[in-house]
Amino acid sequence: MQTSKRMLRAVIILYLFLSWHPVHVSLASVDYDEKAGSFKMFLKVYTDDLENDCRIITRDHELMLYDSELMPDRSVIQRYIDDRIVFTAGDKLLKGILGNIEADAEEVRISVDYSFRDTVSTFRIRNTIMTDLFADQVNLLIFKMGSFEEGYKFTPSDTEVIIKRNKPSY
Repeated sequence: MQTSKRMLRAVIILYLFLSWHPVHVSLASVDYDEKAGSFKMFLKVYTDDLENDCRIITRDHELMLYDSELMPDRSVIQRYIDDRIVFTAGDKLLKGILGNIEADAEEVRISVDYSFRDTVSTFRIRNTIMTDLFADQVNLLIFKMGSFEEGYKFTPSDTEVIIKRNKPSY
């Protein structure tokens, strides 16, 4: 009987350890689709972190992204993206349109389209995903437009990047 209690305790501790993740990171890619005339952003974050960050905006402490009964309206996620990702081309703010949202207990995957048909060569991206929650938050982003491809790292103290391409070739 004592062994089964130890075993149960070990399983619970292992579960808690594995369900807690020691890194705070988001991954994003922004690719220009010339045929569609838009940037396609794909974002991947840990579910529990995104829920906590969304709760700051919504003040809804019951919000759960992977529970279909408690899943917020898409407008909550749209508002979150609008608040946490600011994307400008030249001096024009690009408005993101929410695409697919896939969520499970571990991660949330979100796609966003930014309509764009122009020849500007300077872009500005501000990424403040979870930077209010974690001092060690890192948001990684790959920006691709034609043959131009660069990676960027955002932190709570460095939330914005200016991307300058030499010439606007697509």
